[in-house]
Amino acid sequence: YNGRQPGDPQRGVEVVLDIVRGEGVAKDKPFQKSIQLGSDCYAVAKAESEKALNRLEEWKEVSISTDFPKGT
Repeated sequence: YNGRQPGDPQRGVEVVLDIVRGEGVAKDKPFQKSIQLGSDCYAVAKAESEKALNRLEEWKEVSISTDFPKGT
C-alpha cells in the first residue's frame, strides 16, 4: 500500500467482515462466489461482464441451434 490506491484498506476489511457475517452493507444480499471491492475493480469487472454478455448474444443463434425443432 502506497497511499495512491483509491480504496481504503480499513473499509475493505470492514466490508469483508460484513459479507462474512451477513451484516451492514451485505445485510439481506445473496452470498456471491466473488466480490469486487473498490471502484477500480468494479469498473473492470463490469466492463468484462458487458463484453461477455455481448459475446453470448453474438453466439445466441449457434447456442440455441441444438434445440429440438418446435412442435416435436
